[in-house]
Amino acid sequence: MAITINGDGTITGLSAGGLPDNSVTLANMAHGTDGQILTYDASGAPVALGPGTHGQILTSTGAGSPPAFEAAAGGKIIKHYEASFNGNQTYYGNGGSNYTDTYLTITFTPQKTGTVALIYVFTTVITDDAKYGFFRLKRTQGGSSADANANNLAAKGYDMSASGGIWTPVQFMIRDNTTMTAGTDRTYTVTIRTHPGSGSNEAGVGWGTGNGSGLNIIGVFEMDS
Repeated sequence: MAITINGDGTITGLSAGGLPDNSVTLANMAHGTDGQILTYDASGAPVALGPGTHGQILTSTGAGSPPAFEAAAGGKIIKHYEASFNGNQTYYGNGGSNYTDTYLTITFTPQKTGTVALIYVFTTVITDDAKYGFFRLKRTQGGSSADANANNLAAKGYDMSASGGIWTPVQFMIRDNTTMTAGTDRTYTVTIRTHPGSGSNEAGVGWGTGNGSGLNIIGVFEMDS
């Protein structure tokens, strides 16, 4: 095998596999652009990919196609907020159609404009007499309030009457797609009402182990939409 180094620096006469393993160092490779990644195209030839732009991620485009730098999909968590209330046992409601604010509330300052909120609640509830307790989530921003639950959580009542007044764990999660503005505070408050019964028509919120020592939580994930 005759190997010739040409005047332009190219080498001819070198067969595939003619170089010893591990003989090509980084210094022997052609220069590229900062941020590029070496891969192969559909024909199997090496190709330099990218660079992408800030915030993009490298994704597979399937067999027979090089990967690509693309924008990340929505749903990225920007920040987490949480408020906990230990051993707070309070009764609400009067059997009417109006909802009453509970102490389960959280106020936070969004970090990014255009994000949405995923809200979760962990608590316990009890009602006396033969009736239900109903929950909704209220959103307050810029001085105005609105029902933040597009799926009408109030339709999901909790019936404790059959158990003779036993405290029942309650957990729910709601995604609020009303976008937020960075630096503008937002508040979420759990509200409750009771279905009319024969007695006080109240619903208790927040009992825990040791009769009032339980932990009640409302939290928010700020997420890209």
